[in-house]
Amino acid sequence: MNIYLPSGLNTHYKHSPRLEWIEFICYYASVISL
Repeated sequence: MNIYLPSGLNTHYKHSPRLEWIEFICYYASVISL
């Protein structure tokens, strides 16, 4: 499983609530993998 966080995602999800949980899950999963 490859977890990646686009640098522009953190600014896009603020305008699109749908991406907020996706960005959170990706970030949370990446922290656990570390």
